Amino acid sequence: MRVYSILISALVLLSSSLIVNYFFGSYVGEFTKSQRIKYGEWAVIAGGSEGLGAEWARQLASQSLNVLIIARRKEALEQVALSIRTTYPNVEVETLVTDLLDLSPSVVLHDIQKNGSRKIGLVVYNAMYQGMGHFTDVPIETLKKVVNVNNVALLELVHPLTISMKTNDLGGGVVLMSSLAGETGIQNFGTYAASKSFITVLARSLSLELKPYNIDVLSCIAGATLTPGYVYSRLGVNKEKSLIVWGKRFLSVFGF
Repeated sequence: MRVYSILISALVLLSSSLIVNYFFGSYVGEFTKSQRIKYGEWAVIAGGSEGLGAEWARQLASQSLNVLIIARRKEALEQVALSIRTTYPNVEVETLVTDLLDLSPSVVLHDIQKNGSRKIGLVVYNAMYQGMGHFTDVPIETLKKVVNVNNVALLELVHPLTISMKTNDLGGGVVLMSSLAGETGIQNFGTYAASKSFITVLARSLSLELKPYNIDVLSCIAGATLTPGYVYSRLGVNKEKSLIVWGKRFLSVFGF
């Protein structure tokens, strides 16, 4: 009976989606002319080699913004960059291979802002580290890494970029990826959840502080999303195999 209930629920959801799409279609909003000026010429995406970060890069490129994608893994990063260059040949796509824990004022100034020659109007901080496990079992260095990646590195990047946005006449935008875990807390992800709560509150505060300078600040509070990183953190398998494993477990519910 449980399998039939799942099938019926899935069919209802699929039917609803098809009906809505048939009558209303799908719509991806486009930047207005003023938004392109405000958020251009460049958008920076930190943590963009896969999942949501890679999709942020693709969507911003579709809005005719040049994109600088930052991540640790060179091969994955270059694959994302190549796909964007192929799809949007008129958009400039640059990459920076670095560990966000190594960010410093000099790295931001020289490698990201190109000593002021790269006009950055939008920054998306998508990088994160989870450190899953019972609080008393996780090594303290791992817990500190959660805070350093999710919060300290964020400040290292966003602080100097918003200073630059504040001093020009165009303003800009900041998107900080948060999580529903930061709203409720979650077992075995306590430090991660707390780090996401920090991000949400920071974004709400900065949205008030920076509004007079025409800088928009948004906290994107994402729920569970089927990305390679999300699956890997719960299955503990190689990321390249994680979606396959997830798929097999999903099909096993239906007896396959």
